[in-house]
Amino acid sequence: MRLVHRRKFQRYLLSSNIGGVMTVFFGVLLADAIGLTAQGGSLVLPLLATQVLWINLTDGAPALALGGDPTDAGTMTRPPPPLGEGVVTRRMWAGIMFVGAAMATGVLLVLDASLPAG
Repeated sequence: MRLVHRRKFQRYLLSSNIGGVMTVFFGVLLADAIGLTAQGGSLVLPLLATQVLWINLTDGAPALALGGDPTDAGTMTRPPPPLGEGVVTRRMWAGIMFVGAAMATGVLLVLDASLPAG
């Protein structure tokens, strides 16, 4: 798999998984504000384990499709990345965290709006 396609694949999967992790983390952290506490004071999880597994199962096919994208015309004219550059760069991490935070915010806002206690 080419470097560009590998990075698309990694960016897609990491942002999706970070979004799920942030949803659960901030859902538990902000449970009182969102209305995720039950009558007995117990906590209701924003995503069930089966929902997280379903997200992970359905993310694989679109991510693999990114690896089959046609190459750009100027791929061979660009210089290779520096030797010390990691597979996931700082800029990619910033984008991954931004997309993950946007996904988590959207999920938690919809959850808050749809719950009777929200």
